[in-house]
Amino acid sequence: MGKGFYHYACLKDYDTAVRYFEQARQFLPNSSQIPAALAYVMRRRGEWERSDAYLNEAERLDPRNASVFTVHATNYICLRRFPEALRKLEQVLDITPDDVDALALKASIAQRRATCREQLDYSLRCI
Repeated sequence: MGKGFYHYACLKDYDTAVRYFEQARQFLPNSSQIPAALAYVMRRRGEWERSDAYLNEAERLDPRNASVFTVHATNYICLRRFPEALRKLEQVLDITPDDVDALALKASIAQRRATCREQLDYSLRCI
């Protein structure tokens, strides 16, 4: 895992990072950390669907890991898939009810959605 993160974060060598993470999977087949790490790589590559699939796998392997759900919500926010992000954040809050990061992300989604509506309303008034 360590070498995989080194290649991912420090060297930005994503192909090698994937190889190290896949090797680690052989020794830790039930670890949610492996698919989560692969999800980070796929997100960095812009392969959002593969990142989503890896995060789903990580959630299945460790359904009480609020961190994985938060990362998944962040992916959805980046893709402007706000309803799905909110569902993931609700799952985080089910696990850790006072999670400040989840609450802040929910607030940022509410702000973005309000901003989008206000921009649309303004655009329609200008027509």
